[in-house]
Amino acid sequence: MIISLRRLGQWCKWLMWFLILCVLFFQVLHWFSEVKMPTHQYREPHGRAVKVMASYGEEGSASRHLYDIEQRWLLFYWIGE
Repeated sequence: MIISLRRLGQWCKWLMWFLILCVLFFQVLHWFSEVKMPTHQYREPHGRAVKVMASYGEEGSASRHLYDIEQRWLLFYWIGE
C-alpha cells in the first residue's frame, strides 16, 4: 500500500483547518453565552416578578400547605405558567 505524501499533506491540512474552525466556533459560542447569560441568575427579581414557590412558615396546617402546593403544580402544568 503506497501512501502519497501530497495526499497525506492535503489530508493533514484539511484536518488542521477543521480543528481550527471547530475551536473558533466553540470560542464564539462561549463568548456569546457569557454575553447573553446574566452574571447572577438567582438574584432577587425586579419589578412585578413573583416567586413560583414560596415557603409558608407557620401559617395554616400542613395538609393545607400540601394542598396549596398541589394546586399550584396542577395550575402550572395545565396552563404552563
